[in-house]
Amino acid sequence: MRHLLLGLFHATEAWRIPDAEVDRLGRDFPDLDIARAGSREELEGALPGAEILFAWAPGESALARAGPLRWIHAPAAGVGAFITPSVLRRGILLTNSRGVHAVPIAEHTLGMLVALARHFRPAVADQITTGLDRERWWVGSGRPLELRGRTLGLFGYGAIGREIARRALAFGMRVIAVRRHPGSGVAWDPDLLKAARVALRDASGTTARLARNRITAGRAQLRLGRDLLWYPYSRSDDDWEPAGPPQSDPARAAESL
Repeated sequence: MRHLLLGLFHATEAWRIPDAEVDRLGRDFPDLDIARAGSREELEGALPGAEILFAWAPGESALARAGPLRWIHAPAAGVGAFITPSVLRRGILLTNSRGVHAVPIAEHTLGMLVALARHFRPAVADQITTGLDRERWWVGSGRPLELRGRTLGLFGYGAIGREIARRALAFGMRVIAVRRHPGSGVAWDPDLLKAARVALRDASGTTARLARNRITAGRAQLRLGRDLLWYPYSRSDDDWEPAGPPQSDPARAAESL
């Protein structure tokens, strides 16, 4: 039986592993002996018997005494604090939680964008104080705005960036993303590509099919490039040929078809 040690303790509940999740681990992995540390002292005391560690970085002094330890999983994306001399010397497997927060961060981001565009804060203040004077919202620069048609810039296109882009496209926004290494491959996100299916279906009048980075409807096609632009193509007798300039908005790209 493998010995798993959970060391996700913190004064704030948001940074602790919930009891229900600990119980779920036990049900999903019945061959694990799961121990849970509620303080740094408990963590350091239990580490010498652990083979798997899921915790905040315990430090070199504690890891040096963790003889059976074979695998460390970090609860966040960053792993710098875990790379200690003992981990390097013994070749302990180190994994992280990259992408685990992508959905909640993306939802929060779009929620804030909607709140800013629709001026929720002054609207709530009106309800609490002077009443809902909606006509006053349309005076001056405080009038509500629409997200549709606006351009969203993303600095980075990792797990969080892709989730934000997916939701922004659903709002009809144009998305431009900047990556540190634009030439490196990106795993095409099927859900992101689905945003173009409606646009191409409406432009062509036929059902649009999704395959890899391409949306095809009859003799019309949209391709999502590595630059996150949509490239329109039309089918000739022999091959697919470019039908217009690339666009950030798939609906605008479909207008060329």
